[in-house]
Amino acid sequence: MTLEQSLCRRFCFYYKPSKREELACGGYRMVERLIRRGKKISFERSGKAFGPETVDALEEALCRRCPFFAYDCDFAVNKEAPPCGGYLLIGQLLESRTVSLDDLRDMD
Repeated sequence: MTLEQSLCRRFCFYYKPSKREELACGGYRMVERLIRRGKKISFERSGKAFGPETVDALEEALCRRCPFFAYDCDFAVNKEAPPCGGYLLIGQLLESRTVSLDDLRDMD
């Protein structure tokens, strides 16, 4: 199964399978790097709300570094909009302690 199938199709409200974009969101790229570094990632959705520490960590380590943040991120503009799939999956990984904030900061 590809990352697109595991992450985008399962988690992302904005994913359009018929639309071929070369750009991937920051969450996709971060998950891709975590996998390359050997992190074992479960792509099962938990549906649990994130704690405030996780929300802060996601904004710092993921959102502010995402290429869509400044111009194309509905969630950044309006917190009532759904976040991207990468945000949801990485939030779950933080909450389950599969990854740490230091793991995310070390993604350059």
